[in-house]
Amino acid sequence: MNVAIVDDPAWLTKKDPLADDAVVAILDEGGPALVNLSLEVLSNDPPPDAWPKSLRAFVDAVETPTPLEEARLESAQKAFMTFGVLGVAVLACASLPETYCLPGIAKILGMSGQLTEHVGRRLEMTGQMLFDVMTPRSLLPGGVALKAVLRTRLMHAALRYMLLHEMHLVRKTDSAGVQQKALTWTAEYGEPINQLDLIYTLMTFSHVVLRSVVALGVRAEQDMFDDYIYTWNVVGQLLGIDRRLLPDSQQEAEQLFDRIKAAHAKRTDECVNLMADLERYWVSQWPDIMHSAAAPAMHAICERVLSPETRAMLGITVPRTLLQSEMELLMKPAGVGLRLAERMFIALPSTAHLAASIIQHWANRRTDVPDGGLNDTHKHMVDAWFDHADADHAEA
Repeated sequence: MNVAIVDDPAWLTKKDPLADDAVVAILDEGGPALVNLSLEVLSNDPPPDAWPKSLRAFVDAVETPTPLEEARLESAQKAFMTFGVLGVAVLACASLPETYCLPGIAKILGMSGQLTEHVGRRLEMTGQMLFDVMTPRSLLPGGVALKAVLRTRLMHAALRYMLLHEMHLVRKTDSAGVQQKALTWTAEYGEPINQLDLIYTLMTFSHVVLRSVVALGVRAEQDMFDDYIYTWNVVGQLLGIDRRLLPDSQQEAEQLFDRIKAAHAKRTDECVNLMADLERYWVSQWPDIMHSAAAPAMHAICERVLSPETRAMLGITVPRTLLQSEMELLMKPAGVGLRLAERMFIALPSTAHLAASIIQHWANRRTDVPDGGLNDTHKHMVDAWFDHADADHAEA
């Protein structure tokens, strides 16, 4: 692709007609309550109700990219089972913070409360989609990722409608006593959740994840990197992103992300507030005895996976050096993580060990994720680390 295509300001006004029309049809069929039901139907734990006709029409109209290169999907998903042990830490310390840097995205997240009142839910939903996509065969017909991606696409369209048609939506809400907070969108950043926002966000799942695990010391073959980008391009098409915006390689993905960021990213109040909310949530997830070290741990990982300019944009302070006792305390929940540090992480920086222990901690706490979800995927990742370590040992 020609990455200069993202310089065209028209992308700021382009949305997702198929999903936007679907939301209008669902509203006409049953109002906001049916939109909520449609989102639940596309969840991992759907209600027994029948599918709304408008939702079925939307799902049937979505084109699955063909032909799917299943070998490339399998390559990316298999690779994720090795470096994905760093996944939650990378999402919290790199992928999500990078999205805040685009003012339009930060404004939407702030207005919708997705990273203020509901920061935990947003982080877990984001992580769940990452793990769904990286589950073997999940993007094939009937796979767990297909519904997750379509649910996200419909959610984007519903949020766009809410922002652009606030009063119309209020009139359609028949719940007595509902308190509606006025949401006024500004055209300063184009249409809400526009094509530029979508491709930039997709790059935080693909390019930024790869960039971050490399920064944490993981090495991989270039073909695997390109397969990982290809896999997220499949997701991008399912999300309604224009194919012309999808990069053909890891190198193009890096250029694309950096070009968009250089042109549009800037420090805003929403950006700084979202990062502060995320940090507060991060700290709250650790036992009280660990709170004093939790924020410095996050900052230490951010220092490795984010540039100084990005950290300044986000209002992240200079990290305090963790004491050895604090590092040991944070890693104590991850008995497996400690063994991984000895066998697999021996050549990696201490921040990689810390990041691995964090996902172990989160996975162990998420015992109620539907379909095995995070915990099942985490088990596969741990097995993959040990298999990889055994192979390296045998070669030596």
